[in-house]
Amino acid sequence: MFFYFGLSYRNLYQAFLTYEADRVDTQETKWELNEQRLTLFNFLTKAVCGVFPTAGHRKVVDFSRMIYFLLHGMIMTYKDLEERVLSIAKRVFPIVTEAVLYLSILQN
Repeated sequence: MFFYFGLSYRNLYQAFLTYEADRVDTQETKWELNEQRLTLFNFLTKAVCGVFPTAGHRKVVDFSRMIYFLLHGMIMTYKDLEERVLSIAKRVFPIVTEAVLYLSILQN
């Protein structure tokens, strides 16, 4: 869903996820937008924790970052193409899925 959102709303995605972003391990932020980003990242870490319930906090955060960087990089790669979202998703989503599964295997 994150990948699909990023491609569907390319300019909004870039503004929402990258403009003056703070680190995810920051306790305080200057912008309300960064608080929303941290909330989004916390959803990801909870999902990762659900998949790896015995993993320590540091490993969960690191793996969540890996997934985010993978998805963000793929979205940014395709954000300026004139190609339709469904066309990109059909071609690239299997790669995204395989990459996340591969990262999951490495984490075990």
